[in-house]
Amino acid sequence: MATRPKTHSEPVLGLVLLGGGARGAFQVGVIKALAEITHARVVPFQVLSGVSVGALNVLGISSSFANFSQSAQLIEAFWKNLNSEKVFRSSPLSLVRTAFGLALSAVLPRFASYLPHSLLDTTPLQNALDEAVDFRKISRAIRSGHLRAVGVTSTSYRSGHSVTYFDGASDIAEWRRVMRDGVRTTLGLEHGLASAGLPVLFEAVKIGNDYHGDGMLSLTLPLAPAIRMGATRLLIVGTGDATNDVATSNEAATYPTLGDLGAFALDTVFQSNLDADIERLTRDNETLQNAKPAAKDLLGLKHIDTLTIHPSVNVDELAMKHVREMPRLLRWFLRRQESSQTSGQIESYLLFEYGYITDMIDQGYADAMAMRHEIEAFLAR
Repeated sequence: MATRPKTHSEPVLGLVLLGGGARGAFQVGVIKALAEITHARVVPFQVLSGVSVGALNVLGISSSFANFSQSAQLIEAFWKNLNSEKVFRSSPLSLVRTAFGLALSAVLPRFASYLPHSLLDTTPLQNALDEAVDFRKISRAIRSGHLRAVGVTSTSYRSGHSVTYFDGASDIAEWRRVMRDGVRTTLGLEHGLASAGLPVLFEAVKIGNDYHGDGMLSLTLPLAPAIRMGATRLLIVGTGDATNDVATSNEAATYPTLGDLGAFALDTVFQSNLDADIERLTRDNETLQNAKPAAKDLLGLKHIDTLTIHPSVNVDELAMKHVREMPRLLRWFLRRQESSQTSGQIESYLLFEYGYITDMIDQGYADAMAMRHEIEAFLAR
C-alpha cells in the first residue's frame, strides 16, 4: 500500500497508543500485524498520539517512520530484549538501598535532594531508549509531509493539567482547554520518560521549570490530543481486556490490602477513561448527523470514526503464568500485599520479562489479525 501526504479534504488517519506498563507489549504485536496487513512502505498513520508506555512506542514508530515494516521489527526487537534489569534496577541490594533512602528522606527532609525520589531507579530504561530512538528522524518525517503530527502526553505536577508535547505541521495550533494543554516542541527522551513516569514507582521528569509524570493520571479524554492534531479517523490500541470483570459473590468482602489498592489504582489510571471518551465521540457523531446543515458549523464538531483493538484474553491470568520470571524480591513483596482476587493485576503492569512480553506481543498480533477484514475496511474508508 503506497502512502502519500494527505490533503486537507481527505480523512487523516491517527494511531492512538495508551498506557499499561509491561502490557504495552500488546501494542507491539498489533503494530507488527498492521505492518503485515497494510503492506505499507511508509507508516500509514499521519497522526501518532501516545501516553504512558504508548508514548514510548509512538516515539519508536515515528523515529522509523519511512519504513513501517522495519519500524515494527525494531520495536519488537527492543521489547524482546527487555527484562526488569533493563527497565529498572531490580537487584535486592538496589531495591533495599532505594527503600532505605526513601525512608531516610522522610526523616531527614533537608537531605531529600540527595536521596532517591522513587521506588524504582529507571536509569537502565533511559539508557536503552537513548540508544534505540533517533529523535532527529521525527522532525525529518514531519518535513517529508507523510507524518502530520506526533504527540506524547504527560501530567504536570504543578498545574495538574495533562500536557501534550507535540511536533507537527505548521498549521496545528497549540491549545489550552480545561485541564488540557498542547505545547509545540522538539520531542526528546525527556518527553517519553515523563509520559511513562508512574508516580512513586518511577521518578518525575523535569521539563522546563516543571516536573511531569505519567500522562494517564490526568488525561480524562485520551482521544482528544490526536483529534487536536488533526486526525479524523482513529485506530486505538488499548491494554485493558474485556474479560476482566469482577465476579459477584455472596461471600463477605475482605478488607483491601495495600496490593489490592495498588491494583485498583493502576486499573483506574490506565483503563477507566477510554470507553467513556469513545462514548462521547459516538454521541457527538450522532448529534452532528442529526443536525440541520445550517447548524453543523455552529456546533464546532467533526465526525470522528474509531476502531479499538484490545486483548481478548484475561491479561492478569496471562501474567500469573510468568510470575516466577519476576525478580525474587519484587515477587515476594507483591505476594505479601495482594489478595487472591487481585492476583496478577500488578504483575501484569510490571512483568518486563521475556516470556510474558513475548506472549503479549503474540496476543497483540493474533488479536489484530483476527480483525484483519475489519481493519482493512476501516483504513480504506
